[in-house]
Amino acid sequence: MRRRGARPSCRPAAVTLACLAAATLASCGADTGPNGIASQSAERVLARAQAAASSAATVHVIGSIAGAARPISIDMELVSGKGGTGHATLGGVDVELTQVNGWLYVRGNAPLMRRLVGAPAATKLGRRWLKAPAAHGPLAPLATLTDLRRLIPETLADHHQLSRDGRSTVDGQPTLALADNVERATLYVASTGTPYPLALVKRGRAAGRISFDRWNKPVTLLAPPNPINIKAL
Repeated sequence: MRRRGARPSCRPAAVTLACLAAATLASCGADTGPNGIASQSAERVLARAQAAASSAATVHVIGSIAGAARPISIDMELVSGKGGTGHATLGGVDVELTQVNGWLYVRGNAPLMRRLVGAPAATKLGRRWLKAPAAHGPLAPLATLTDLRRLIPETLADHHQLSRDGRSTVDGQPTLALADNVERATLYVASTGTPYPLALVKRGRAAGRISFDRWNKPVTLLAPPNPINIKAL
Protein backbone atom coordinates (compact mmCIF):
# COMPACT_ATOMS: atom_id res chain seq x y z
CA MET A 1 0.00 0.00 0.00
CA ARG A 2 1.29 3.45 -0.89
CA ARG A 3 0.37 6.78 0.63
CA ARG A 4 -1.56 9.20 -1.53
CA GLY A 5 -1.28 12.80 -0.41
CA ALA A 6 -1.98 13.44 3.28
CA ARG A 7 -4.96 11.11 3.56
CA PRO A 8 -5.13 8.61 6.46
CA SER A 9 -3.57 5.30 5.52
CA CYS A 10 -2.69 1.41 6.12
CA ARG A 11 0.71 -0.25 5.32
CA PRO A 12 0.13 -4.01 5.12
CA ALA A 13 3.59 -5.55 5.00
CA ALA A 14 5.63 -3.52 7.39
CA VAL A 15 6.75 -5.47 10.28
CA THR A 16 9.22 -3.80 9.52
CA LEU A 17 3.03 -1.93 16.42
CA ALA A 18 -0.60 3.50 25.04
CA CYS A 19 -3.21 5.30 26.72
CA LEU A 20 -1.17 8.57 26.27
CA ALA A 21 -3.72 10.67 28.11
CA ALA A 22 -4.99 9.70 31.56
CA ALA A 23 -8.59 10.10 30.47
CA THR A 24 -8.07 7.74 27.56
CA LEU A 25 -6.33 5.22 29.79
CA ALA A 26 -9.22 5.27 32.23
CA SER A 27 -11.72 4.50 29.47
CA CYS A 28 -9.76 1.82 27.54
CA GLY A 29 -11.87 -1.32 27.28
CA ALA A 30 -14.68 0.14 29.37
CA ASP A 31 -17.17 0.48 26.50
CA THR A 32 -18.34 -2.69 24.77
CA GLY A 33 -21.27 -1.24 22.79
CA PRO A 34 -21.29 -0.18 19.11
CA ASN A 35 -18.70 2.54 18.49
CA GLY A 36 -20.25 4.12 15.40
CA ILE A 37 -17.81 2.98 12.71
CA ALA A 38 -20.52 0.90 11.01
CA SER A 39 -21.92 4.11 9.49
CA GLN A 40 -18.62 5.89 8.76
CA SER A 41 -16.46 6.09 5.65
CA ALA A 42 -13.46 3.81 5.22
CA GLU A 43 -11.07 6.73 5.64
CA ARG A 44 -12.78 7.84 8.84
CA VAL A 45 -12.74 4.29 10.24
CA LEU A 46 -9.02 3.99 9.52
CA ALA A 47 -8.34 7.36 11.14
CA ARG A 48 -10.17 6.25 14.28
CA ALA A 49 -8.27 2.94 14.34
CA GLN A 50 -4.98 4.81 14.05
CA ALA A 51 -5.95 7.17 16.88
CA ALA A 52 -7.07 4.29 19.11
CA ALA A 53 -3.81 2.40 18.54
CA SER A 54 -1.74 5.52 19.21
CA SER A 55 -3.49 6.06 22.54
CA ALA A 56 -3.24 2.48 23.82
CA ALA A 57 -1.08 1.52 26.78
CA THR A 58 -0.02 -1.93 25.55
CA VAL A 59 -0.61 -4.36 22.68
CA HIS A 60 0.49 -7.81 21.53
CA VAL A 61 1.50 -7.95 17.84
CA ILE A 62 1.87 -11.40 16.29
CA GLY A 63 1.87 -12.95 12.81
CA SER A 64 3.77 -13.31 9.58
CA ILE A 65 3.80 -11.94 6.05
CA ALA A 66 5.39 -13.74 3.09
CA GLY A 67 6.79 -10.44 1.82
CA ALA A 68 7.77 -9.54 -1.72
CA ALA A 69 11.38 -10.65 -1.17
CA ARG A 70 11.77 -12.11 2.32
CA PRO A 71 9.30 -13.61 4.83
CA ILE A 72 8.70 -11.57 7.96
CA SER A 73 7.33 -12.77 11.29
CA ILE A 74 6.86 -11.01 14.61
CA ASP A 75 5.67 -11.78 18.15
CA MET A 76 6.05 -8.68 20.33
CA GLU A 77 4.54 -7.29 23.54
CA LEU A 78 4.70 -3.48 23.36
CA VAL A 79 4.35 -0.90 26.15
CA SER A 80 3.80 2.70 25.11
CA GLY A 81 6.63 5.02 26.08
CA LYS A 82 8.63 2.23 27.75
CA GLY A 83 9.58 -0.41 25.20
CA GLY A 84 8.73 -3.99 24.38
CA THR A 85 9.85 -7.58 24.34
CA GLY A 86 9.54 -10.51 21.96
CA HIS A 87 10.89 -12.19 18.86
CA ALA A 88 11.13 -11.37 15.15
CA THR A 89 12.53 -12.90 11.96
CA LEU A 90 13.35 -11.36 8.59
CA GLY A 91 14.54 -13.80 6.00
CA GLY A 92 17.41 -15.69 7.60
CA VAL A 93 17.82 -13.23 10.48
CA ASP A 94 16.28 -14.34 13.77
CA VAL A 95 16.35 -12.06 16.83
CA GLU A 96 15.05 -11.81 20.38
CA LEU A 97 14.50 -8.21 21.51
CA THR A 98 13.81 -6.32 24.71
CA GLN A 99 13.75 -2.56 25.14
CA VAL A 100 13.51 -1.18 28.68
CA ASN A 101 14.86 1.90 30.50
CA GLY A 102 16.32 3.32 27.29
CA TRP A 103 18.41 0.23 26.47
CA LEU A 104 17.86 -2.24 23.67
CA TYR A 105 18.86 -5.85 24.35
CA VAL A 106 19.39 -8.18 21.39
CA ARG A 107 20.15 -11.88 21.10
CA GLY A 108 20.35 -13.10 17.51
CA ASN A 109 21.21 -16.13 15.46
CA ALA A 110 24.64 -16.48 13.85
CA PRO A 111 23.88 -14.41 10.69
CA LEU A 112 22.68 -11.44 12.76
CA MET A 113 25.53 -11.65 15.26
CA ARG A 114 28.07 -11.67 12.42
CA ARG A 115 26.48 -8.52 10.99
CA LEU A 116 26.56 -6.80 14.37
CA VAL A 117 30.01 -7.69 15.70
CA GLY A 118 31.86 -9.54 12.94
CA ALA A 119 32.54 -13.24 12.52
CA PRO A 120 35.33 -13.73 15.12
CA ALA A 121 33.41 -12.01 17.93
CA ALA A 122 30.15 -13.70 16.93
CA THR A 123 31.78 -17.12 17.24
CA LYS A 124 33.00 -16.32 20.77
CA LEU A 125 29.72 -14.76 21.92
CA GLY A 126 27.39 -17.49 20.71
CA ARG A 127 23.92 -16.74 22.09
CA ARG A 128 24.93 -14.01 24.57
CA TRP A 129 22.74 -10.93 24.89
CA LEU A 130 24.08 -7.64 23.56
CA LYS A 131 22.93 -4.21 24.69
CA ALA A 132 23.17 -0.65 23.38
CA PRO A 133 21.18 2.58 23.70
CA ALA A 134 17.81 2.21 21.97
CA ALA A 135 17.89 5.73 20.52
CA HIS A 136 21.23 5.56 18.72
CA GLY A 137 24.09 3.27 17.88
CA PRO A 138 24.35 -0.05 16.03
CA LEU A 139 21.21 -1.62 17.52
CA ALA A 140 18.94 1.42 17.06
CA PRO A 141 17.49 0.24 13.68
CA LEU A 142 15.93 -2.71 15.54
CA ALA A 143 14.32 -0.50 18.16
CA THR A 144 11.25 0.21 16.00
CA LEU A 145 10.13 -3.37 16.59
CA THR A 146 9.92 -2.65 20.34
CA ASP A 147 8.23 0.76 20.11
CA LEU A 148 4.41 0.89 20.08
CA ARG A 149 4.37 4.54 19.04
CA ARG A 150 6.40 3.73 15.91
CA LEU A 151 5.56 0.14 14.96
CA ILE A 152 1.76 0.43 14.93
CA PRO A 153 1.61 3.77 13.03
CA GLU A 154 4.09 2.46 10.45
CA THR A 155 2.10 -0.75 10.05
CA LEU A 156 -1.06 1.32 9.39
CA ALA A 157 0.68 4.00 7.38
CA ASP A 158 0.09 3.62 3.63
CA HIS A 159 -2.69 2.54 1.28
CA HIS A 160 -4.04 3.02 -2.21
CA GLN A 161 -7.79 3.36 -1.93
CA LEU A 162 -9.68 1.79 0.94
CA SER A 163 -13.29 0.66 0.79
CA ARG A 164 -15.67 -0.80 3.33
CA ASP A 165 -15.85 -4.57 2.92
CA GLY A 166 -18.66 -5.60 5.23
CA ARG A 167 -18.86 -6.83 8.80
CA SER A 168 -17.03 -9.83 10.20
CA THR A 169 -15.55 -11.15 13.45
CA VAL A 170 -11.97 -11.62 14.66
CA ASP A 171 -11.61 -14.01 17.59
CA GLY A 172 -15.28 -13.44 18.41
CA GLN A 173 -14.99 -9.64 18.29
CA PRO A 174 -17.35 -7.87 15.84
CA THR A 175 -15.41 -5.94 13.22
CA LEU A 176 -15.72 -3.79 10.13
CA ALA A 177 -13.41 -4.83 7.27
CA LEU A 178 -11.52 -2.24 5.21
CA ALA A 179 -10.24 -3.54 1.87
CA ASP A 180 -7.44 -2.33 -0.38
CA ASN A 181 -7.96 -4.30 -3.59
CA VAL A 182 -4.81 -2.91 -5.21
CA GLU A 183 -2.54 -4.34 -2.51
CA ARG A 184 -4.94 -7.23 -1.79
CA ALA A 185 -5.02 -6.45 1.93
CA THR A 186 -7.83 -6.20 4.47
CA LEU A 187 -7.74 -4.42 7.83
CA TYR A 188 -10.26 -5.52 10.48
CA VAL A 189 -11.30 -2.82 12.97
CA ALA A 190 -13.30 -3.49 16.15
CA SER A 191 -16.88 -2.24 15.70
CA THR A 192 -17.71 -2.42 19.42
CA GLY A 193 -15.86 -0.71 22.23
CA THR A 194 -12.71 1.16 21.25
CA PRO A 195 -12.11 0.84 17.47
CA TYR A 196 -8.76 -0.90 17.71
CA PRO A 197 -7.21 -2.56 14.65
CA LEU A 198 -7.49 -6.32 15.29
CA ALA A 199 -5.97 -7.96 12.21
CA LEU A 200 -4.27 -7.13 8.92
CA VAL A 201 -4.63 -9.87 6.30
CA LYS A 202 -2.65 -9.92 3.06
CA ARG A 203 -3.41 -12.09 0.05
CA GLY A 204 -1.47 -13.04 -3.07
CA ARG A 205 2.32 -13.41 -3.28
CA ALA A 206 2.86 -11.54 -0.01
CA ALA A 207 0.12 -13.45 1.83
CA GLY A 208 0.00 -13.45 5.61
CA ARG A 209 -1.71 -12.11 8.69
CA ILE A 210 -0.68 -9.79 11.52
CA SER A 211 -2.94 -9.75 14.61
CA PHE A 212 -3.19 -7.02 17.25
CA ASP A 213 -4.62 -8.26 20.54
CA ARG A 214 -4.40 -7.99 24.33
CA TRP A 215 -4.87 -4.22 24.10
CA ASN A 216 -4.08 -2.56 27.45
CA LYS A 217 -3.29 -5.83 29.24
CA PRO A 218 -0.46 -5.66 31.82
CA VAL A 219 3.03 -6.32 30.42
CA THR A 220 6.23 -6.62 32.48
CA LEU A 221 9.51 -5.61 30.85
CA LEU A 222 12.70 -7.07 32.35
CA ALA A 223 16.29 -6.61 31.19
CA PRO A 224 17.97 -9.93 30.26
CA PRO A 225 20.72 -11.14 32.62
CA ASN A 226 24.41 -10.50 31.97
CA PRO A 227 24.27 -8.58 28.67
CA ILE A 228 27.43 -7.38 26.94
CA ASN A 229 27.61 -3.72 25.98
CA ILE A 230 28.22 -3.73 22.23
CA LYS A 231 30.65 -0.82 22.64
CA ALA A 232 32.99 -3.21 24.43
CA LEU A 233 33.28 -5.19 21.21
